This record gives sequence, structure tokens and C-alpha cells, in this order.
Amino acid sequence: MIDAAEQIRVQFIRRSVAQVCRQAFVSRDEARVAAKELRRYFGWVRNTLPATVQEPLLTEIESLCTFLGAPPDL
Repeated sequence: MIDAAEQIRVQFIRRSVAQVCRQAFVSRDEARVAAKELRRYFGWVRNTLPATVQEPLLTEIESLCTFLGAPPDL
């Protein structure tokens, strides 16, 4: 069962993915920067999320970053 804090984080991340997708129609460069920031945030909170949502969210974020040409930080 997902507790309230986990649910808030999951919803925030899902809404952020959708926002970055919408932003790509306006400014691909800004969307690319936002996608990289979202990837970074997800990296910080990933282990605090239930295992059942970690992989699907990671896949969404990485697909978005790939689409926008936002390589991972080295």
C-alpha cells in the first residue's frame, strides 16, 4: 500500500512528465532542460517510492529524455 507521501511524489512525477511533454511543443530546448531536472529529481527519490512504480516511472522519464535528446549526466 502506498502511503500519502509516496502517493504525492508519484503524482508529482507523473504530472511533471506530462508537463514536460506539453512544454516540448513550445520549446524543445526548455523541455530538454526540464527533462534532465526531472531525471535528477527522480534519481533522488526513486528509492523512497514503492517498487511497483519505480520501473514504470523510470521508463517514462528515460523515454522522454531520449526523445528530447537529453543525455544522462556523467
